[in-house]
Amino acid sequence: ISRALDDYPCGTSAEAGAEEFYRFELAAPTRITVRVLSNEGVDVDVYLLRGEPTAASCVDRDDTVVTADVEAGTYWVVVDTFSGGAGERPGEYVILIDAG
Repeated sequence: ISRALDDYPCGTSAEAGAEEFYRFELAAPTRITVRVLSNEGVDVDVYLLRGEPTAASCVDRDDTVVTADVEAGTYWVVVDTFSGGAGERPGEYVILIDAG
């Protein structure tokens, strides 16, 4: 768990909460779908990053599902805790990644 990324150019949410990183590599262009499932009261968002895991490498984001057609390379999925007006709402989640 990290607190390295707070703002992403491809998102508009306040993401100052903790985030977790998941790395994978693709040998060929493909369509990626990333889905995050969480219990009520948990507020995490999902980000797809390309290359180095920095905010500037953001490909796309969503509250629960990101789908993108991507090139071969190294990618990161970041599950980041929202930190808006009600404060942070971290918790358990399940992440599903489909490449194909």
